[in-house]
Parts: sequence; structure tokens; C-alpha cells
Amino acid sequence: MMKKSKSNLTFTTGGLIAFFFFAFLIAGCDKDACSGDACENGGICVDGTCDCPTGFTGQFCEDSILPTGRQVRTWINLDGQGNPITVGISIPEEMLINLPPLGQLTSIKLPTGASTTLFDHVFLGWVSSGHGPFWIIPHFDIHFMMVSETERESVTSGTEGGSPLADPYIPQDYVTHGSKEPRMGVHWWDRTSPEIIGGEFTATMIYGSYQGQITFIEPMISLAYLRSKPSVTFNIKQPAKYQKTGFWPTTYSIKFDVVLKEFAVTIEGFNRRTAG
Repeated sequence: MMKKSKSNLTFTTGGLIAFFFFAFLIAGCDKDACSGDACENGGICVDGTCDCPTGFTGQFCEDSILPTGRQVRTWINLDGQGNPITVGISIPEEMLINLPPLGQLTSIKLPTGASTTLFDHVFLGWVSSGHGPFWIIPHFDIHFMMVSETERESVTSGTEGGSPLADPYIPQDYVTHGSKEPRMGVHWWDRTSPEIIGGEFTATMIYGSYQGQITFIEPMISLAYLRSKPSVTFNIKQPAKYQKTGFWPTTYSIKFDVVLKEFAVTIEGFNRRTAG
């Protein structure tokens, strides 16, 4: 689907496979007044009354007031010359109510028009229990991939011999343990990020590489921070040199749309760089 806005073009994906599976709870106890697990859809019983999460209403939170069946979608916004302004992924608010207890990964293609960017698809991960070495709370890994799905699927685990990436292509302050994650690659993190130096993990930017090539950039966002509905933009640290000629993002944003009731995670501030 394509929409025109002023002199810019916005492309968005349509029928994607839903990322999350919901297990709406059917209480088995007396529902004359709430107690225990009588409240449905993530509601909490407080003094005999169900305190319902956003998107649900009714005595036992049984009625949805948001559209059901909405899906995660990706989209891009191009200027009048076809250059990228924004590449983004949107997650409906109701999908954060009953998240799967186990982690989940899904691949979502970017829409028509993505060929003008360096990015091919988004590899979205829900990490229910967190992972090491520093991000040990529930969070989302949002990989904006610069290789095809076939190339990504061929990545195996292990350790790359020698330096995983030449110094000019490593952003300042970024380090790695060198291990490859299957279907992703080597992860590089900013050693000055708050969670690395003893602070709170809210959001951070990860770079990824495989066989000496940058293959993705990854906003990593904690579930708690996303649920706080921030409206923030962060700078993306840049390397001294670039491996590919094209438009590279310099910022990323996390925002909540109060009208659409969805979270948008975007990469923005694109500047054209020449490989060197």
C-alpha cells in the first residue's frame, strides 16, 4: 500500500503474520466479584474490582476497546527524490498486554521502496527473560538487516577468527566478545551505554557484523521502557569509514502514537555516505 503525504511518499507493509500470540485468560471462578485470577486480559483485581489494562473494559476486562487482530508492520518514508527519510516498525499497543512467556523471533520484509535504502528486512525478537551480558530483563531486539533473509539464515554460531571487523568501520566506543549468534552474527555494543557502566537499561543501539561486514543495526529496548510510552530520539554513533555507499541513519527514535495506539521504532537522519 502506498500513501502520499505532501511531497513525500510513505510505503507500508500490509498483511503480515501477527508477531504475538495472545492467550486471553478465561477465569474459572465465581465472577460475581473479582478475586484471584477472575480478571481477564491482564487485569488486576483491586478491592473486588478489576483494574483493566489499556484496551480493555467491562466488569472483568472482558471487552476489547481496541481493534483486534492488528499486526506488526514495517514502513518507510521517502522524500520527493526517492531518498529515505524514515525506516520504521510499528507495534500495536495491545500486543504488549499478554506477551508470550518464551522468546520469539520473526522476520518482516520492508515494503516497496526499500530498495532505495541499505536495508532489506526487520528481524524482530521478543526476549522474555533477557540475555547477557548486560540486558537481563525482558526486551525487544529490533534488527534492521542489511542483508537478505537467505543470507541472514545462513549465519551460524561460533567465533570469527581474527578481528570480526576492521577498525575504520567500528563506531567509537563499540566493543564485542566476538561470538556469533545464529541467524544474526557478531554483536557490537557501546561500552559507554548506561547499562554497561552500572546504570539502568532502557534503550541502546547495537551494531552487527558477519564475516567482516556490517550486516545490521539494532535498537534494543526494554519492555518496561517501551510501556512507559517515551517520545525520544537518540544519536547513532558513526564509524570513521563506511563499507557500503548509500544512505546511513544517524538517529533512532522511539515514540507512541496516541491516535493509532501503537509504538513506532524508527531509524532516521539519513546521510549519503561513500564507501571507503
